[in-house]
Amino acid sequence: MDCRGISSSDSPAIPFLVWIVRKFSLHVLFLMETQLNSDDVSRLCLALGGLAVLWSSQVNLRVSSKCLSFFQCKIEEGLNNNLVEWNLLLIYGSLYLALRTQTWADLSYQLASSHLPVVIQGDFNQIESMEQKSGGRDSIQGVRAFSTWKTNWELTDIPYHGVPFTWCNNRADNHRVYERLDRATATQDWL
Repeated sequence: MDCRGISSSDSPAIPFLVWIVRKFSLHVLFLMETQLNSDDVSRLCLALGGLAVLWSSQVNLRVSSKCLSFFQCKIEEGLNNNLVEWNLLLIYGSLYLALRTQTWADLSYQLASSHLPVVIQGDFNQIESMEQKSGGRDSIQGVRAFSTWKTNWELTDIPYHGVPFTWCNNRADNHRVYERLDRATATQDWL
């Protein structure tokens, strides 16, 4: 969730986040563009570079690595009297194409070194087709590199229900652009 400006104590995002957590009984919450640093939230969660991950005591989550664009979390949960372990990568893709390409490389390293099923979730800042966009130019920068990366790792999008677009540039009239930048994708062994 994009939470620009949450570092202000009077931010309207705070009551909204409380409502979201209660309404949907969330156990893990990933925030982006918080403008928080680790000192602001050290008792609540882990924050780095404007990203923050919060989790309830009902989730056995351990942050195993982090960088400016993602957190890698290991989750252990009981399922049918068995302990199931999997990795959750929480991502915020760069606005800049060259840096997104580096993020795909960093995530590839994480995928290659993991022996566990993986879910990657967050704002990739990348669309794959014109169906994920309304308005703006007809070209999509970075689509080939992103699609190739997903195909090479046999990642499958987890079905999404809700509004078709997750981002808007907030411009008026013919200059308005909508895109679906947020998604969750998983390795075959997680599905």
